[in-house]
Amino acid sequence: MPPGKDGTKEAPTISQSTLFDLKGIVSEHRSTFDKEGRTASKGRIRPRNEASSKDKFARPSPGIVKRMAMEAQNDMNRKHLAHISEASEEQRQEILRIKAEKYEKLRRGEYGNLSEKELAEVAVDFDRKWEEQDDWSDHSSDIDESAHPRDVHEEVRHDDAFSREKVEYVDELGRTRLGTRAEAREAEEARRGGANRVYDPMEALDADQPSIGPAHAEVLQSNVIYGVQSFFPVYEPTQEELKARLKAAEGPADTKHYDANAEVRSRAAGHYQFSQDAAKRAEQMAALKAERQETQQAREENQSREVEIDVGQSGNGEPVKKKVVLTPAQEMKKRKLDERKAMIEAKRMKMFGGKEGIEKKRQELQDREAERLMKEVETSLGEQMHKTT
Repeated sequence: MPPGKDGTKEAPTISQSTLFDLKGIVSEHRSTFDKEGRTASKGRIRPRNEASSKDKFARPSPGIVKRMAMEAQNDMNRKHLAHISEASEEQRQEILRIKAEKYEKLRRGEYGNLSEKELAEVAVDFDRKWEEQDDWSDHSSDIDESAHPRDVHEEVRHDDAFSREKVEYVDELGRTRLGTRAEAREAEEARRGGANRVYDPMEALDADQPSIGPAHAEVLQSNVIYGVQSFFPVYEPTQEELKARLKAAEGPADTKHYDANAEVRSRAAGHYQFSQDAAKRAEQMAALKAERQETQQAREENQSREVEIDVGQSGNGEPVKKKVVLTPAQEMKKRKLDERKAMIEAKRMKMFGGKEGIEKKRQELQDREAERLMKEVETSLGEQMHKTT
């Protein structure tokens, strides 16, 4: 750096662009420092996944997209229906006219101008309707039906009135009924189906009695019932069948017992399968009966019983007895104690020479005990008198 005029060094000049670059570097380092924090980081800085750090409850519901799509579709449908409902009377008449023309084409069998979707939406099968009804005109006739269009609504009203007309008909059971033509048509189809054979009294009468009078036939054909009538076949067995049944009933009964092996299932621990053989089955029953008797006997032996025991002696020297209820174990213990007492008494009699020696020894023991008690009393009285003096 060259010296100045006064001999001092001049300060270096810094350009404006250099200052701006320096400020940019400082701000960049400052932002990096704010992001990384004051702690020292080792290794490469890993980017943070901000999506995973969000709250789980802030995430949208899995089905919200579908619900929003359905709501949008419903709004479109409502707007479309609202637009249709706001249509004028002329527009409604035009829609009805188009539908009537489409119905007339379907009725004549002209399916060429209709799409598959329109054909699928048709609720009437006109081909089947032509086959069932005989009053339909042939489509291949020379009459130009397009020149004389028919009123569809008028035909529907005429068909309904014709179906509701009252007529008499015979149902599938042979009864003369009064109903509509539709009901009569259903009854005729049921009769032709052959599910239930109509009972004709004239046929039955012709089979049993070839010659009948006109009065009897008139009675059978009338709606009045005379006497007991059976409109359904009743089974009557022959004499041979009755004899065979009676003979089978008088014979030995066919005894059939339960066979547990015929069923596939789990059985309890106490299950017992009897034999199908009569002799072996009787042996099994006898063995079970013997086991039962043994069990009942053991239960009776183990039951508690009322016995008398000695509780002491009265003033006359007679033993005092008391009735108590003892279990078999208690009774056995009492019996052993009695045997032990009898053995000790026998040893005493042998040691002291019979009952007289035992009584003499017992009296000596009593006298000795009495003398000991008297001495203790005299000693205690002497000590008390010595203390008082």
